[in-house]
Amino acid sequence: MCESREELYKDICKDLSGTYYEIGTCWGSFSKFIIQNTPCDTLFCVDPYKLFTNLEYPDALNITTQEYLDSKFNKVKRDLSKVSDKIQMKRLTSMEAVEFVKDESASFVYIDANHEYSYVKNDILAWMRKVKPGGVLAGDDVESMDLPHNELGNALIRYSEGPFALYGVHKALIDIKKEFDWFDYKIYGGQFVWKKPFHFLLDC
Repeated sequence: MCESREELYKDICKDLSGTYYEIGTCWGSFSKFIIQNTPCDTLFCVDPYKLFTNLEYPDALNITTQEYLDSKFNKVKRDLSKVSDKIQMKRLTSMEAVEFVKDESASFVYIDANHEYSYVKNDILAWMRKVKPGGVLAGDDVESMDLPHNELGNALIRYSEGPFALYGVHKALIDIKKEFDWFDYKIYGGQFVWKKPFHFLLDC
């Protein structure tokens, strides 16, 4: 097993050229890693940098102001433009962005946006259609199922320094697998990875 997220995706993506999508860019550190360590031709960084209601996005990252998020977006865009001209910022939500992407056109999709159960489940189901056969759908922050989950499928995780969030990634993966037996994802630490079979007929 790979020791780090970086080693994991260096290995998984080593032969995956083409178009990549990162859903949830935040400060852009993983964007830089992708463009510098994979054969990605174009990387679309999807993140709305938008203030949501607490009900929509109960996360410490959402305790801020729109002015701060506007400034954050400008800084990330500026920083990533210095890294590569292959990076394109898309200031959209996941569900807004997916509407502009052709089915089976993406080599790699990485989901690291709203980790609440219903959102991440919708993200996985929507973006798996966009991955081409042989491509990879992956994501971050797979929570332990040993944690108590509420009736909506979420575990509340608080860290010692204060940040918190609702996590339902693992529960969403389990439930999608129950609905679609062909969804043979793998978990590596806090990462999930699904490689789309070359001969595949989507039935969701």
